[in-house]
Amino acid sequence: MPEEKKAFEFDDALSAQLNLLFRTEALQKARKKYFDIFAVRPGELVLDVGTGTAANAMALVQHLGGNCRVVGVDTSRPMLAIGEKNLETFHFAGRISLQVNDGHDLPFADNYFDSCMIIQVLEYSKEPVRMLQEAKRVLRPGGKLLVVDTDWDSLVWNSTNRALTRRIVLEWSDHEADGWQGRKIQEYLRRSGFQNFRHEVYVISESTFKDTDYSYLMTRIVSDYLIRSEKMDSVTVENWISGLREQDRNGFFYFSLNRFIFLAIKEKLS
Repeated sequence: MPEEKKAFEFDDALSAQLNLLFRTEALQKARKKYFDIFAVRPGELVLDVGTGTAANAMALVQHLGGNCRVVGVDTSRPMLAIGEKNLETFHFAGRISLQVNDGHDLPFADNYFDSCMIIQVLEYSKEPVRMLQEAKRVLRPGGKLLVVDTDWDSLVWNSTNRALTRRIVLEWSDHEADGWQGRKIQEYLRRSGFQNFRHEVYVISESTFKDTDYSYLMTRIVSDYLIRSEKMDSVTVENWISGLREQDRNGFFYFSLNRFIFLAIKEKLS
C-alpha cells in the first residue's frame, strides 16, 4: 500500500490557523472552566507541556493576575515562534518562558514543578503513558496535573448530509496518534501511576457559523486536513461547508464536541 501523506503537521500555516482558534470566545470560556478546576495557588511554578502558541500559559497567568510562573515546552518551532510573538504584547510576559523540548523526555529535575498542565496534547502522542510519567516525575509530592483532551468521535455538526458528516468525523478522528485519547485519560493516568484524580466533561457548543467562531475555524482545520491528505476532494468538502452555511442562514446550525478534564494529584511522600 502507498504511504499515507503526512497531512497534519504543526507548520507555519497550521500554526497560524490554531493561533486564531485559540483566541475564540469558546476556548476562552473553556479555559476558565479548566483553571477553576486546576486551582493553581499564587506563586506556583507551572509546567505547560505542548504549550504551542502559549495561549493556555498566558490565560493561566492572566487568570492569576500575574501571580504564578509558567514554563512552556513544545517540539514545534513554528508554534513557539507564534508564542514568542504573542508574548511581545502580553502584560505578564516576564512570567512565562518557552522552550523547545519534548514532553516525553523533560530536561527538568525530579519534584521541580508545583503543577503541570497538558491540554490538547495527548492526542498527538504515540506514548501518552510515558508523557504522563514524565509529568509525574517532575511534579513535587502533592503537585497537581491537569489533563484535558478531546474525543474526536464526539464531533457534532447539524448537517443535512448525514452520511458524509459521519465519514468526515471518522476520517478526522485519528488524524494523528489517537482520536480516542479523551476517553482513555483515566486508563493512562492509572498506567502512569496516578491513583488520586477526578474528572468532568466540558462541552463546547455553538449555534452560529461565523468566520470567527470556534465551529467555523475547527471545521476549516478539519477540511484542510481531509483535502491535503487526499481523503476527500476539495469539491466535496467545500459543498459540505456550503451546506453548513445554509443551515446557519436558516437558523438551524449546531456544533458541539466533548472535552474531558482530569485533575490528578501526585501522592505525597510517606
